[in-house]
Parts: sequence; structure tokens; C-alpha cells
Amino acid sequence: MLTFLLWFAIRPDEKVNWRKFAAWLVLLAVTGYGAVDEVIQSFVGRTLDPMDITANLAGTLSALLLSSFFFFWPGALIVTGIVIFGVTNFLRANLADILPVTNCLFFTFAYGTFSSLWIYNIYLRKRQKPAGTKWLKQALAAPVGLLIIAKILSAILGRPFAAADTIASAGAIATVTAAVYLWNYRQKKSDLRNGDI
Repeated sequence: MLTFLLWFAIRPDEKVNWRKFAAWLVLLAVTGYGAVDEVIQSFVGRTLDPMDITANLAGTLSALLLSSFFFFWPGALIVTGIVIFGVTNFLRANLADILPVTNCLFFTFAYGTFSSLWIYNIYLRKRQKPAGTKWLKQALAAPVGLLIIAKILSAILGRPFAAADTIASAGAIATVTAAVYLWNYRQKKSDLRNGDI
């Protein structure tokens, strides 16, 4: 995430080009930050782990490679989906048992963010403002699809079903989609009243 956001801060409208200095600067900065973080951990009772540095480097390279193929907004959508999918299915601990409120907040925020990014990507791709059932189906397709696929894989992997996660996720998807739809409807009525259309 840090690599991805740092690249966006430096070159928001460009894909990563490995022939330019900026890509190597981001790689150096994030890798250096990860190494310093590992060294500092020794002062708080944790140990330096070379595997963590390797994992940091792998994450940094993955984010830069992703940014080589996608601009920020589609890339942000993909990264958010991967994080949701990974937390849902591949964490060793079951957060719903350990931190139920935090777990629900995570899924609310994560699916709300994913839905927002998906809707923005629809707008960027088609320049289509929210209107009608066709738009509504498009807006719900990826977030609901991700939720269903993540829950099916969880069941296949034998992870316990957490109804609160599902309700929080579905609520976030519905809330974001409805808010965008209603905001656009309100704007459209305002424009009509003012004679802007």
C-alpha cells in the first residue's frame, strides 16, 4: 500500500516506467523504510527478521509491477480487492472471534472503499453518471461479486461463516451505491431547476 500511494504522490497520472529514476527512487525509499522499521523493532522487544525485509521487498516490487500495467484508480481497485480477499481467506487468526467490532469496521470500510473505487472506475471508463437500473447493476456487480466469491472460498477453506462480516460488507456496498445514486439524482434535479441542462 505504501509503495502504491507513494507512486501516486509522485506520478499520479503515469504508469511506472522502469527506465526512469522515479521508479527506482520509490523502490529505494520503501525498501529503506522497511529495513529501518525492522531495525527499530529491536528497541521494542521484537527481533529483526530477514524474512520480513524480503516480504517488504516483494510487496514493493509487486505494487510497482502492478503500477507498470495500471493507472492509479484501476490499480487501487485491484489492490483493495486483493486486501479484502486476503484478509477474508488467508489470515491465520479469525478476527471475528478476536476483535469482532474491529473486524466489522474493517469490512465496512474495505467494501465501502472497494465500492467507491469501482463506481469511480465505471465513471472513468464510460463517463457515465449514475442513472437507471443498468448503472445500478454495473455498480453492484463487482462489489457483490467479490463478496460472494470471498465467502464461497472461505467456506471451501473451512473458515467459519461470520454473519456480521457479511452484513457489514453488504451494508457498506448498498450505502455507497445508494449515496452516489441519490447524490447524482439530487444534482440532476438541481441542474434542471436552475436550467443548467
